Amino acid sequence: MGAVEAREEVQRLGEQLKTFFREKTTEQMHEAMRKLVLDLFRELVQGSRESGSGSLQGTPVDTGRARGNWQIGIAAVPTALLEVKDKAGDATFSREAAKVLGEALRRDPFQLVTITNNLPYIDRLEDGWSKQAPNGWIRVAVERTRRRILPAERAS
Repeated sequence: MGAVEAREEVQRLGEQLKTFFREKTTEQMHEAMRKLVLDLFRELVQGSRESGSGSLQGTPVDTGRARGNWQIGIAAVPTALLEVKDKAGDATFSREAAKVLGEALRRDPFQLVTITNNLPYIDRLEDGWSKQAPNGWIRVAVERTRRRILPAERAS
């Protein structure tokens, strides 16, 4: 499986989430959406911090440019290519979390929220180009997120 399959998994998760969120109250939706986006974003950038969560390491790191280029867009898809190097991913997480915690998502939890990385080689990293993530990490993060938030009967 490669980057194309990862995109398909993300789209499938999006459809499942629409159903999941329809059953929530407004405040529950706001909180659930913020948590979902931030948890998935952290896992993509830095890996999982849960104990016993396996070996998911997040975005492979050499210079830190791949980690620093993750972006969250609310109501618009980010298109910028950032000149940011962030080996740990902390600055990237803080920068983008501010968007999720800000007013825009609070007003409308159903806005389009996009997590993207516009580096030209990010698909190659997902396809196993890096020895740090020979089986990718994006698909894995999406599937782990799906299992955490959706009841088992909806995740299939």
